Amino acid sequence: MAGRGNVNVRATARGAGFNAFMQTLNGHFDANLADGALEGVDLGYEVGLAQSLIKHTAEPPRRSNPARTKFDAFKMSAEITNGVARTSDLRFLRPWCG
Repeated sequence: MAGRGNVNVRATARGAGFNAFMQTLNGHFDANLADGALEGVDLGYEVGLAQSLIKHTAEPPRRSNPARTKFDAFKMSAEITNGVARTSDLRFLRPWCG
């Protein structure tokens, strides 16, 4: 993920190694990014591909190489319990691409 903004983490964990650390990670995470991109995935292409498979039509052309999805805003918060983050307020605003 690329962009500019703020990421905040308030968490605690303990353990001698990475796995032990992650299994005890608890806390809160929030992110607010603007004018960025998800690198490695073109969501528009992936949705178009799924639609073409359902409708038995031709695969859509790829829009970017390497794959990326530009966004205007990405906002979320998550509660972290035993190394697992859960969110119910993910907001992802993309520019209109016609």
